[in-house]
Amino acid sequence: INGKVYTPKGFEQNKPNFSLVVDPTFQNGNFGITTFNKNLKIRFALGSNDIRSIGVFYINDTTKPMLVDVIDEVKNCSFNPSYFCISSSTCKVSGSLHITRYDLANNVFSGTFEFKLYNPNMGCDTFFITQGRFDKKL
Repeated sequence: INGKVYTPKGFEQNKPNFSLVVDPTFQNGNFGITTFNKNLKIRFALGSNDIRSIGVFYINDTTKPMLVDVIDEVKNCSFNPSYFCISSSTCKVSGSLHITRYDLANNVFSGTFEFKLYNPNMGCDTFFITQGRFDKKL
């Protein structure tokens, strides 16, 4: 995130620092990733509906609404384009999610992602998320 390596790290009560949920029957294929890094004090979430196969999906695609949420506790910034960009003409959001393996028979869900999130109304710097990846045995 923003040029720094981000990996899930740390503990918070009994919550895992990385969780991934995939449900092909809910909302025509739902998945969600939630992660945090206690040292960097950053939280990151990514999710969508209507995805039940491999492929490339774009954050600006209105047919498959995608949630990207970043919280930087050090800078006291939160960015969720699904919520903050609804009425903002200055808000800029771009990026994609590439599902590379959607294998429910073997319980494996893998992919890569990258996003650029900008909203000057929140008083936060632009968030650049590059070379993101996940590979999870469900």
